[in-house]
Amino acid sequence: HLSLKGVQLNIVLLSEIFKGVIANPYIEYLDVGSMEIEDDYQHSFGELLSHSGVTKLSLANCSFKGSNTKLFFESLTKKSRLEKLILRGVNFGDFLFMEFLDCLSKNTTIQKIDLSQISFSDDAKNLLFRVLHSGVIQVLVLDQCGLNGWSNDQLHLLSTALKSIKILRVRNNKLNMRCITALLSGFTSEYQIRELDLEGNSIESISPDQLHVLFSDCRHLQAISFQRNLIGDKFVESVLNILPSKSLIKHIDLSRNKVKDSAIARLTDRL
Repeated sequence: HLSLKGVQLNIVLLSEIFKGVIANPYIEYLDVGSMEIEDDYQHSFGELLSHSGVTKLSLANCSFKGSNTKLFFESLTKKSRLEKLILRGVNFGDFLFMEFLDCLSKNTTIQKIDLSQISFSDDAKNLLFRVLHSGVIQVLVLDQCGLNGWSNDQLHLLSTALKSIKILRVRNNKLNMRCITALLSGFTSEYQIRELDLEGNSIESISPDQLHVLFSDCRHLQAISFQRNLIGDKFVESVLNILPSKSLIKHIDLSRNKVKDSAIARLTDRL
């Protein structure tokens, strides 16, 4: 693990560091968060990603400048061994973000991606759906992406694109019952979802039909978090009424809600 987070280096020194990374097969995680990535840096990054053993890259809160950014994105998504890419809070601008998503739609290696704190235009949403339909991405993080502002149709399209996702995290999006209903509307027994993290939203209840989808139809679901929502005892009763006796779910996180210990105990006994 090599962290250069927030470090601003001249291109000569940065190139020397990258040569060291390429020569060291044990560096699998590289964190260059909060850098300003200009044209010269992008070329060095491309070389690094093409020849190193880095499988996890964090570009959190970076900004991109210059005319070679698309070539850099192509290096990220085509020529590297990357399996996990963290883009939380990256200052793309809509045009560059669209170019990145277009490159990602042709990706064959990146399985885990964090797009938290990024705003999506309608065109970017459609490209995201195309990326997800490819079936390569297995872990998707969309924390603080303003999903509560997406229309029902857009959330439904997102839902239908999640078939291959095994871990979905959508924390702190102010999701209410309308949003959750739309987000779960495409889920079927064919979905691979194993972990669903809904922490920090505005969920008070979920309709019986959607609860049935989660706890009966999603055959691979093993863990779900409702931490820091607006859930009460009635929600737990609804879950208990629907939860199958042979459910694969082993963990339901209801901490920091309005649920009594007695209700938690009854639910724990069923898991």
